[in-house]
Amino acid sequence: MNYRKQRGILITKQKNQIRQVDDSTYEVCSQTEPCVKYTLVRTSRSWDCNCPDDAIYCKHAYALEKYLGAKSRADRGYLIYEMGGQVECISPDHYLVKSQSRDESYEVRNFGHGWMCSCPD
Repeated sequence: MNYRKQRGILITKQKNQIRQVDDSTYEVCSQTEPCVKYTLVRTSRSWDCNCPDDAIYCKHAYALEKYLGAKSRADRGYLIYEMGGQVECISPDHYLVKSQSRDESYEVRNFGHGWMCSCPD
């Protein structure tokens, strides 16, 4: 596991570090500067974070993926998307994810209180 992902997981273990602003925007608290929050906006490929880290996935993005994944199985879709374009974005809060093991697709949606997946498992 890479360093950024480890740091992101640590962020999720603290209370009140992540806040949903709207359907595709979240704020994640800085771990080094008190009172600083970074804004993450969902893009078609990943998260756009305004922190100084120029990596494609900063620790704040990993934290947010972990946070959202804890509520649903939507993180699977993002992983598949990175590995081969198996996700179709219908809207910022609605995705169609192709199964890796079956010839089926599942809906992944944000209903305002977390991501939900129509997959059977």
